[in-house]
Amino acid sequence: MKPKITFLLVTGLTLLAFSCKEGITDSPVLVKSPLDMTWTVDTLAYPQSVQTLMAQVCAFSKKNIYLVGWSGLVGGEMYHYDGKKWQNVDISPQVGGHRVNRLLGLSPTNIWGVGYQGENDFIVHYNGANWQKQAITTKGNLQRIDGDAPNNIYAIGLDDAIYYYNGTKWNYEKVRLKIPDGVPFRWRSVAVFNGTTFLLGEAIKNDFAKTYMVTGKYKEWTVNDSLDLFFQENEKWGRGGFEKGGNGKLYSYGNYYFEYTSSGWKRLPQPNKTDMGPGFYVYNDNYMISLGRGIGYFDGVSWRSIDRFKNPINLIFPDAWTSGDELFIIANDFSSWPNKTIVFHGK
Repeated sequence: MKPKITFLLVTGLTLLAFSCKEGITDSPVLVKSPLDMTWTVDTLAYPQSVQTLMAQVCAFSKKNIYLVGWSGLVGGEMYHYDGKKWQNVDISPQVGGHRVNRLLGLSPTNIWGVGYQGENDFIVHYNGANWQKQAITTKGNLQRIDGDAPNNIYAIGLDDAIYYYNGTKWNYEKVRLKIPDGVPFRWRSVAVFNGTTFLLGEAIKNDFAKTYMVTGKYKEWTVNDSLDLFFQENEKWGRGGFEKGGNGKLYSYGNYYFEYTSSGWKRLPQPNKTDMGPGFYVYNDNYMISLGRGIGYFDGVSWRSIDRFKNPINLIFPDAWTSGDELFIIANDFSSWPNKTIVFHGK
């Protein structure tokens, strides 16, 4: 008996809310359930590197996808897919030795990357032809970047520093929160949503452990709330990070999943705990992916584990992306040396 194939019809306008997006299209997309997909596998391993561990998918279409993450060697932290094969993207000949931790793709010809270069923060820009290093001299390690327009971009790192791009230059500031002296602080996540910038930060040392929700804009910040990490069952919003869904909504994830509404953060139905972890991906209200040591799929009614990814040995799934009819999931494979990245491609 042939398996039942489930399709949903949505317009290409759904793709508008992705951080990495291409032009508007009115062509309808036949959305296929991940439960019914057939999977192929590609393995990414940078030559001579003991680790090639991709962490983020930045996609403009199913024929234009970037991956970025960690490599044991400079030059191995980025890959590109053209619809046929994955190729390494080594930008070090253009910008020198560096590490890129995350990308923000406003268009295929307007991509920003953040990370570090030596002891300094590092910001790089791609114009469709060349990668260009930005004039940044502060010490640090930038971890996340987000924006909703070419002149409204924020980058954050492993301290209290924030960079803001106004379309002309990068502006630097430090946001001081009221935490005990000697307790280290770092930003975890950033999302620019409906004219407001959302920040997650955390301060942890010994018996002090808190996560902070901060909102506002450059030079105008408000600490909205904090969570005691020793009482995680009382989570009021996800302390792990933000996800901007393809449905134009803002989510946060941690021990639970939350949707941001006019009345605050609303807790969502939860998948199997095994399927929860470092990532959460939203295509629309009826298509969500939970990412952990397994993969969960929400169809608008309930969560189900995807059989293809049940009980993997030494695999962690950090991110995913779908065009609606195809799904790309990245996995970090720790089963042997060298550690690799596996890309699962569902059709």
